[in-house]
Order: sequence, then structure tokens, then C-alpha cells
Amino acid sequence: MARRGAGSWLLIVALCVAPLLGCGGVQPAAKPLTEQYQDALKISNASQRVKKLVAVAQKQQQAADQVGMTTSLGAAENAAKSIADPADQAIALIALASGFAQLDQSPSATKGLLDAATSASEKIDDPEDRANVLAELAMTISLNLKNPELAAYHLQNAEAAASQVELPPARARLLGKIAVAYHAAELTDQRDRLVAEARDFAASREQPREQVDCQAELAAALFRGKLPTEAEAAIGEARQLAANIADSESRGYALVRIAQVLKSANQKDAARSVLQEAQDIAGGIKDGSLRAPLLEEIDRSIGAL
Repeated sequence: MARRGAGSWLLIVALCVAPLLGCGGVQPAAKPLTEQYQDALKISNASQRVKKLVAVAQKQQQAADQVGMTTSLGAAENAAKSIADPADQAIALIALASGFAQLDQSPSATKGLLDAATSASEKIDDPEDRANVLAELAMTISLNLKNPELAAYHLQNAEAAASQVELPPARARLLGKIAVAYHAAELTDQRDRLVAEARDFAASREQPREQVDCQAELAAALFRGKLPTEAEAAIGEARQLAANIADSESRGYALVRIAQVLKSANQKDAARSVLQEAQDIAGGIKDGSLRAPLLEEIDRSIGAL
């Protein structure tokens, strides 16, 4: 059940809307940090509470409020450890560990959070969630603890978990993410091995649509992980293989996914070209009940460029 990714969720974006009347667009003064801290404590969702407390701690560091920052981080740690779901707890602890490192907390404190995340990961039943968490854990260990051996240990376990994922595109995406984590640990031989294995896995699928989807998901993970050469090879293969999909509707949707991956890599012209191809294919589908949803999906993707 693909549902998680730590990503960069520690970066909080504040949306400030100027009042329509009265103050001429002047934004109201921010609440005092003590009040922001109290507001954060009232957030019922523990994962959201962790995010807000880390954001407050960042402001407290900027204000040279060491005591306040320490208090906020302690509350964030308590909130993260209170999360019942082990995958959600692990992700929160990993992100919090990154926050500790960014706020110049002691390496032992950061390691303690990552050890807690490791313990939580051992309780995750779903292999897709477990592989995702272990890849995030290894990457954070590489970036903040500079321990490639420990990262490699977690990545071996991540590979084992990924091998149990039944949906081929999801497995391909995870293999790409794990390869990116090997890259972060500067284990280039392992990175190259796993990229090659992921490409072979995609090529071994019996149906052309599945081959395309696997290559596209692999490319998406590699683009996100800043491995453009490897990503370009995968997405290029996906574009070539799409021509082998006999069913027009299926080929159209496959091309939409390829375009979405290209758009995420900021290759908007290439994405637009692929969507035009998908549009031409959709126009030739005689069954309106099949043609209309595909055209709507294409239009949404074009609008997102």
C-alpha cells in the first residue's frame, strides 16, 4: 500500500492572505514565539505537531532563544514517539533527526532519533512501506552521521523488502529510490548495480505497458534523487517502449505518465510533445466512454505544465 515518503516535509510553507478590507495589504504581525509554541502543542495530529514544533524551533534558533528551541525540539520528539503507526513514526523520527542536525544539535541526539526510527522500522509489516522507510533512514544516516557502513546495512534490508513488493511499477520506483540512497552514501558500485537491476526488472515484464510503467517510475525516482543520466536513460526507454503498446487507451495513459515524469524533471517541452502524441492517440479512440476520460486526463496534465 504505497502511501508514504518522507520527502522534504520539514520545510513548512506559510500561506499569508492579506485582509480584503482595512489594512491595505499589510500583513499582521507574527505571534510571539511562546504563543506559536503553545499553538503547536494544541495540534491533535502528532505528525503535524512535529512539523510545527520544528518550524517554531527554527525561528527560536534565529531569535537566539536556546531554551525555547530545546523545549520545542523535546516536545517534537515526544510527539513523534507517540505516533502509533510504526511507518509514520519512523518517518517522523527521521525527519526530526534531520531537523536536529540542521539546528546543530549533538550528533548523539540525532543518532538517538535514528536509532528509534530503526526500531520502529522493524515493526512495519508492509514491504513497500518498510523499503521506503529504510531508504529514507539510510539517506539521513549518510547525510547527517556520515556512516556509509550503517547506511549500506539498512539499504540491503531495503532491497530485501522491495523484492517482496508485488506491484511491478512500485518495486521499480523503490529500487530507484534505494539506488539514490546508495549514491548519497557514496557507494557508487552499489548504485550502478541497483540501477542496472531495476532496468533489467522493467525489461523482464511480459506486457509492454508494464515495461513502460516500470521504466517511468524508475526514472521518476532517479530524477528526484538528482541522477539525471540514469533517469534520462530510463525515461528514454519508456518512450520507445510505449510504441509497443497495442491498445490505444492503454498507450495514451502510459504516455500521460511519461509526460508527468518529464514535467517533474522540469522538461516541459518534452512533456508537451508527449502529451500531444497522447492527444492524437486519444482522438482516434472511437468509444467515447474510453476517449473522454483519457482526454480529460491529458487536458489536466497540459494545464499543469
